[in-house]
Amino acid sequence: MKKNIVQFSALIIVLGMILTGCSKSESDGLFPARKGALWGYVNANGKMVIDPQFTVAVDFSEGLAAVRYEDLVGYIDETGKFIVDPQFGAGGPFSGGLAPVLVGEKIGFINTDGEFVIEPQYDFALEFSEDLAVVMVNGLFGFIDTTGNLAIKPAFDDAESFSGGFALVKLEYSFAYIDQTGEIVIDGSDYESAASFSEGLAAVSLNGLWGYIDQDGEFAIEPQYEWALSFSEGLAAAVVDGKLGFIDQTGTFIIEPQFEAGGDFHEGLARVFQGGLIGFIDNSGTVVIEPKYLQAQDFNNGLAMVMTEDAYVYITPEGKAVFSFNK
Repeated sequence: MKKNIVQFSALIIVLGMILTGCSKSESDGLFPARKGALWGYVNANGKMVIDPQFTVAVDFSEGLAAVRYEDLVGYIDETGKFIVDPQFGAGGPFSGGLAPVLVGEKIGFINTDGEFVIEPQYDFALEFSEDLAVVMVNGLFGFIDTTGNLAIKPAFDDAESFSGGFALVKLEYSFAYIDQTGEIVIDGSDYESAASFSEGLAAVSLNGLWGYIDQDGEFAIEPQYEWALSFSEGLAAAVVDGKLGFIDQTGTFIIEPQFEAGGDFHEGLARVFQGGLIGFIDNSGTVVIEPKYLQAQDFNNGLAMVMTEDAYVYITPEGKAVFSFNK
């Protein structure tokens, strides 16, 4: 868990979920793209299939996408038709058939018909994960189920979504992992920082070094890295001597430390930084797209959005540009 996770998460759910045109959720095969000042959607071949008409557009999730139209947010299907008319201040992705939306200053959850299943009542909320969603009640964080009932009473100063059956929470300055009953199953009070579980392991920092614990709270990989990310597609980014490489779940470097920075693997490729620019490597460490971009998103449904000095570009895993628009 990062410092100021509450502020960061609140930005994502209340503002960022519709104030940015670049989402990281699954796109369902369509990708937001801009022509002039308006956003529409292209397919994987770069063909515009939903005409530009929205002031903001984000990725599809469960067949619907939140878009801003005339200062309000609604949800369209993959033909561009409004399934949920614009009426919200902001809207997040669907997960498990529900999406968080902002009405006034409160967040509730709607179904895919736009009907409120959980009335707006929260100052903060995240989308559902493993059938539970983080919410804030009276300044404390708890979890609700898909009917809106409090499954875990608000008792935490911070909380992340459930992942792998556990949720990372914070009590004052101490970390812990809880199960879906709300019971603390891993005491992380000794950790200086911690991340959610992914692929059975969680990255934690102890005495200035990062390692990985298993679901019993035991170190599967002893703390030895200057920095570490969660596992994704069997590998995790880790830093030694100021250089980043990728380890397997034994802690062995499969890709030797050599990069300035890097990210997770998605669809077989990971972002890496060399000379201040971003490219992509495969899981053998081979550079398949040379570092030449100022910014880049992860690959999602076969495309990644990257940024050059002049434009945003969707590229294929081979580095071929299929659609671009000016910054």
